Amino acid sequence: MHHRSFTLRVLQGSLAAAIALLSPLPPSSLSSPPPPSSPSPASPTTTPHLLRTLTGHTSWIYTIAFSPNGQAIATTSYDRTVRITNWRTGESVLTVPQDNDNDWFTAATFSPDGQTLLTSRSDGTLQLRNIQMGTVQSEAPWRFSGYGILAFTADGQALIDASGQGGDFRIYLWDFQRRQAPRNIGGTWVTSPAMMAVTPDGYTLAAGSNNGTTRIWNIRTGQVLSTLPAGATIAASSIALTPDGQTLLVSYGDGSVKQWSTRTGRLNRVLFPAGRYGEQAIAISPNGQILAMNFGNSIRLWNLQTNRLIANLPANVATNKHVMAFSPDSRFLLNTDGDGSRIRVWQLN
Repeated sequence: MHHRSFTLRVLQGSLAAAIALLSPLPPSSLSSPPPPSSPSPASPTTTPHLLRTLTGHTSWIYTIAFSPNGQAIATTSYDRTVRITNWRTGESVLTVPQDNDNDWFTAATFSPDGQTLLTSRSDGTLQLRNIQMGTVQSEAPWRFSGYGILAFTADGQALIDASGQGGDFRIYLWDFQRRQAPRNIGGTWVTSPAMMAVTPDGYTLAAGSNNGTTRIWNIRTGQVLSTLPAGATIAASSIALTPDGQTLLVSYGDGSVKQWSTRTGRLNRVLFPAGRYGEQAIAISPNGQILAMNFGNSIRLWNLQTNRLIANLPANVATNKHVMAFSPDSRFLLNTDGDGSRIRVWQLN
């Protein structure tokens, strides 16, 4: 494995999350982060700037996770590697190849202190790796199930494993500090990874299906906050939670996007009517101000406060295996490009 020595420093309240977009078939030194700030959203007159294109993977990428300080990303790919990259400079920091010929990586994320890389393998093994070398230090005492979410709560106390196979979805919470046995807080039926979402602080999680029930969980208590009405997510293509956990946005196959209350389970409003853009993936910036909508070969950015178009970006995607991720400060958007093996870095403001 290839590596460069580096140190990751933690910004309080940050979250490194990884979402495996499919259950695939087998196939330098980082500078200290700037002081935390409250960035404003890009205005409708802002023209995003393509900062760079990240290369290194040889097949399409299906997860992107940010380090606690936001300076690096961990990506998993069909090429059976996990790569850590300084996305601000383009420098490749570490490449971890799969050590089992019959398996591949399904997700990767950073520990809250930035010193451990967690990787999930296609056989369900969760491995805790040395961040400098990528070597396995230990394994978690349970199995990651298929595809899903691997994320930490903001206080660094719990690791969230929300994963499933064949639609059978469950949520495990693991006391990362004490390394005790995980706690199962429930589950539901999930039709695709795009129908899972978690807030940046890791305390609210949504999961559901496009032909059944969608539930919202309070991760702190392990209780179901609300259940959307039966049929609320019929023909849905993807979901996204606002950072405060109060609202769930649902994108539908007919092109509409609707806003649901996570507290009451009721419909708040229709953001976009049917037929406007067609089926699309969605993502919300960590500051809750920008909605990214992808379909075909473009990404539209909307100001959620004014409901006005900010920009229309060329996605340049040859397949439908597309990933979008905002930087923790909401000032950059990363999206997979071309054949899915490259990542475009857009500066929004």
